[in-house]
Amino acid sequence: MEKKNNLMIPIYKRILHFLWLNFIKTNKNKLNGLSIIIFSKDRPLQLDGLLRSFLENIEGNYQLIIQWNSTSKEFDKAYYEIFENYNNIIYKNIKEKQFKADLINSIEETEFPNLMFLVDDILFVSKFNISWLNTINLKKVVPSIRLWPGINYTQPSETYSPPPVIVPFSINPWRLFSWTESNGYWSMPLSVDGNIFEKSEILFLLKKADFKAPNSLEKAFGPYRFIYKRRKGICLENPVILNFALNRVNTENTDFACGEDYSPEKLLELWNQNQRIDINKMKEIDSNSCHIICTPIFINSKLIKE
Repeated sequence: MEKKNNLMIPIYKRILHFLWLNFIKTNKNKLNGLSIIIFSKDRPLQLDGLLRSFLENIEGNYQLIIQWNSTSKEFDKAYYEIFENYNNIIYKNIKEKQFKADLINSIEETEFPNLMFLVDDILFVSKFNISWLNTINLKKVVPSIRLWPGINYTQPSETYSPPPVIVPFSINPWRLFSWTESNGYWSMPLSVDGNIFEKSEILFLLKKADFKAPNSLEKAFGPYRFIYKRRKGICLENPVILNFALNRVNTENTDFACGEDYSPEKLLELWNQNQRIDINKMKEIDSNSCHIICTPIFINSKLIKE
């Protein structure tokens, strides 16, 4: 074990050196737009809900890429319906061949210098203006749009996670906190659910890390978390996104708690019956966790061209 740790030290030194050089070059990082990567697998109905809620709540410049996969032609058909319907907001959709290579290529193609990941069972529940990031120095803070002062429970690990001390930040409407004062969600600066990073830094880490899917990606970021914990976190007064864990599609983390009554196959049947997630009623569900296990609420509605 000691030999393995010694081998890792040069990697950490190279990473710290890279981040320091980046800090010197761009110690004032203005974000005029945001590159957004959405991961999706076998969840067209849930992806549709995310995109509709995104359109209702997002403001500012963005570039949206969907990296997706499916296990049947029936899922493929539903995805292509979505891509046709939302082609005016989707910069690119990529059906996975090799997750890591596809992700790196996608990010390298994006125009904007900063990056946010989302997964397909998220809904936007309040407004978010990307211009709120324009004067944020991402070398010093990690913004999160999933955290807010009401979060005190981490549902995936079923642990009490009291919020750290949260104080007003110098730039409105953000609030400042430390990633080292609590546990659970409040100690995860490298979450792939709604945290915002500088693209060049994340590309550097991705090329070093070993991962095959979103869950193992977040796990692969673990050894580098200490670097980002040195930065402060910033969040908003109210939640912008919530993750509605209706089902499981990953095979890497089967301990992750989620709903069991609405499998991807069942939701595909509902999709083909013109059922859609009622994003207005879903956002009214209260939660003290970033992830929610609940019964979904549907409306009958055909796709409407956005």
